[in-house]
Amino acid sequence: MILKLKPSAKGAKDTWAWLPTKDGIYTAKSSYFEASKLDSSVGDEEQPDRPNTVTFNWQHNIWNLRTSPKTKLLLWKAAQNALPVGKNLQHRNITDSAACSHCGNEESTLHLFFKCPYAKLVWSNAPFQNPPPLDTFTTTDQGIENVNKLTCLPPTGIGSGPLSPRIIWSLWTSRNKLIFNKTHQSVAETLEISMSRPKEWQKAQNPLSTPTRNPTTINKPPDPPVLFDASLTLNGKKMDLQASNGSSKLQTTRSRSAAQPLQPTYSHL
Repeated sequence: MILKLKPSAKGAKDTWAWLPTKDGIYTAKSSYFEASKLDSSVGDEEQPDRPNTVTFNWQHNIWNLRTSPKTKLLLWKAAQNALPVGKNLQHRNITDSAACSHCGNEESTLHLFFKCPYAKLVWSNAPFQNPPPLDTFTTTDQGIENVNKLTCLPPTGIGSGPLSPRIIWSLWTSRNKLIFNKTHQSVAETLEISMSRPKEWQKAQNPLSTPTRNPTTINKPPDPPVLFDASLTLNGKKMDLQASNGSSKLQTTRSRSAAQPLQPTYSHL
């Protein structure tokens, strides 16, 4: 093995390189996808719902979907069989019963989203061109992959995003409402939420357009009017002149016989 190693022809030093990346630098993201490709059979008997990590395209079926990040996280947990459904909780000795809150059968991830009679009613009433073949699904990741391919009939009011991830999200929230709030959500309400919430989320993703503001002209308030008042004494020796603009008053006094100019004096009103 050592003799098969070929040193650099230019005498470069040996360095560590991570082969799954183009630049040879290790990243947690690349190691995650490499680990997902491993065909490990450990724990398959304990977790029969775990996905086929070799054939399941995580990027196409989950991470590249045009939907909210929380919905992608839910799909990822569902495909990994990591949701706290009844079967998983019973397996971890957290609860004694694995009964489905809707029908009473054993609640697995596959059952909750595709096999439960409540879920089947939601999928069958959704505005798809063709209903999904729910009875043929054997794993959760197979179901996610197939429902993502469904063609949604217009008008659904969800824009360009897919409807199937939002149906899975609505099935999960309706289950939680029934367990924790004792509130039963009808099939029509579940579909209504599935079709209205994506439109609101996609509308929120569009950047708000900043309105164009015209430059405003600051108008200077008009100067207060100036009021004049003049008086002349009868003996002709004194002349008074007063001017007021509302805040101060100018008063001049001059004797008729005086040669010096007027001397103004100010007083505030």
